[in-house]
Amino acid sequence: MRSLPSKTPAVIDAGAKALGREPMRGVEGEGFGALLDRPEVTVARMSEEHGILDLSKTEWRPQVGDLVRVVPNHVCIVVHLNDVIYGVRGDRVECSWPVDARGRGQPPVAGG
Repeated sequence: MRSLPSKTPAVIDAGAKALGREPMRGVEGEGFGALLDRPEVTVARMSEEHGILDLSKTEWRPQVGDLVRVVPNHVCIVVHLNDVIYGVRGDRVECSWPVDARGRGQPPVAGG
Protein backbone atom coordinates (compact mmCIF):
# COMPACT_ATOMS: atom_id res chain seq x y z
CA MET A 1 0.00 0.00 0.00
CA ARG A 2 1.38 3.42 -0.96
CA SER A 3 1.25 6.17 1.59
CA LEU A 4 1.81 8.90 -1.01
CA PRO A 5 -1.43 10.59 -2.11
CA SER A 6 -0.25 11.01 -5.70
CA LYS A 7 2.78 10.52 -7.94
CA THR A 8 4.36 13.95 -7.57
CA PRO A 9 4.33 15.25 -3.98
CA ALA A 10 5.77 13.60 -0.87
CA VAL A 11 5.65 14.75 2.76
CA ILE A 12 8.78 15.15 4.90
CA ASP A 13 9.05 15.64 8.65
CA ALA A 14 10.57 19.12 8.41
CA GLY A 15 8.61 22.30 7.90
CA ALA A 16 8.86 26.00 8.69
CA LYS A 17 10.03 25.35 12.28
CA ALA A 18 13.07 23.46 10.98
CA LEU A 19 13.73 25.11 7.60
CA GLY A 20 12.52 28.68 8.01
CA ARG A 21 10.29 30.41 5.46
CA GLU A 22 12.89 31.97 3.15
CA PRO A 23 11.80 31.10 -0.41
CA MET A 24 14.29 30.61 -3.23
CA ARG A 25 13.65 32.89 -6.17
CA GLY A 26 15.30 33.61 -9.46
CA VAL A 27 17.75 31.69 -11.58
CA GLU A 28 19.01 29.41 -8.79
CA GLY A 29 15.68 27.63 -8.30
CA GLU A 30 12.46 27.78 -6.39
CA GLY A 31 10.94 26.46 -3.21
CA PHE A 32 12.12 26.51 0.40
CA GLY A 33 15.13 24.22 -0.03
CA ALA A 34 16.32 21.28 -2.11
CA LEU A 35 17.49 17.76 -1.38
CA LEU A 36 21.26 17.48 -1.09
CA ASP A 37 21.51 14.34 -3.24
CA ARG A 38 18.65 15.29 -5.57
CA PRO A 39 18.73 19.06 -6.21
CA GLU A 40 15.89 18.76 -8.72
CA VAL A 41 13.61 17.88 -5.77
CA THR A 42 12.55 20.99 -3.89
CA VAL A 43 10.45 21.74 -0.82
CA ALA A 44 7.52 23.34 -2.62
CA ARG A 45 5.23 24.07 0.36
CA MET A 46 5.36 23.83 4.14
CA SER A 47 3.30 23.81 7.27
CA GLU A 48 4.94 24.39 10.66
CA GLU A 49 6.02 20.75 11.02
CA HIS A 50 5.98 19.25 7.50
CA GLY A 51 7.32 19.99 4.04
CA ILE A 52 5.88 18.98 0.69
CA LEU A 53 8.45 17.79 -1.83
CA ASP A 54 7.90 18.51 -5.52
CA LEU A 55 8.78 15.29 -7.36
CA SER A 56 7.63 16.46 -10.79
CA LYS A 57 11.20 16.81 -12.16
CA THR A 58 12.44 13.36 -11.09
CA GLU A 59 11.63 9.69 -11.48
CA TRP A 60 12.75 9.06 -7.88
CA ARG A 61 9.97 8.14 -5.47
CA PRO A 62 10.75 8.05 -1.75
CA GLN A 63 9.39 5.29 0.43
CA VAL A 64 8.03 5.73 3.94
CA GLY A 65 11.02 5.83 6.31
CA ASP A 66 13.56 7.05 3.72
CA LEU A 67 15.92 9.68 5.11
CA VAL A 68 16.52 12.81 3.05
CA ARG A 69 18.87 15.73 3.61
CA VAL A 70 17.42 19.15 2.83
CA VAL A 71 19.66 22.10 2.03
CA PRO A 72 17.72 25.12 3.33
CA ASN A 73 17.71 28.38 1.41
CA HIS A 74 18.90 30.55 4.29
CA VAL A 75 21.08 28.92 6.94
CA CYS A 76 21.00 31.78 9.49
CA ILE A 77 17.31 31.24 10.15
CA VAL A 78 17.73 27.47 10.34
CA VAL A 79 20.54 27.71 12.91
CA HIS A 80 18.44 30.07 15.04
CA LEU A 81 15.51 27.60 14.97
CA ASN A 82 17.44 24.56 16.24
CA ASP A 83 19.05 23.64 19.57
CA VAL A 84 21.80 21.46 18.09
CA ILE A 85 23.68 21.38 14.78
CA TYR A 86 25.02 18.00 13.65
CA GLY A 87 28.16 17.49 11.57
CA VAL A 88 27.53 14.66 9.10
CA ARG A 89 30.05 12.95 6.83
CA GLY A 90 28.47 10.51 4.41
CA ASP A 91 25.81 8.69 6.45
CA ARG A 92 27.57 9.12 9.79
CA VAL A 93 27.03 11.82 12.42
CA GLU A 94 30.57 12.78 13.45
CA CYS A 95 29.93 15.61 15.87
CA SER A 96 27.35 17.99 17.28
CA TRP A 97 27.41 21.59 18.44
CA PRO A 98 24.89 23.22 20.77
CA VAL A 99 23.46 26.49 19.44
CA ASP A 100 24.17 28.80 22.38
CA ALA A 101 22.36 31.73 20.76
CA ARG A 102 19.17 29.69 20.19
CA GLY A 103 16.15 31.94 20.72
CA ARG A 104 18.28 35.01 21.44
CA GLY A 105 16.91 37.11 18.57
CA GLN A 106 15.34 39.61 20.98
CA PRO A 107 17.13 41.96 23.39
CA PRO A 108 16.69 41.23 27.10
CA VAL A 109 13.62 42.73 28.74
CA ALA A 110 14.42 45.63 31.10
CA GLY A 111 14.17 44.63 34.74
CA GLY A 112 13.91 40.94 33.83
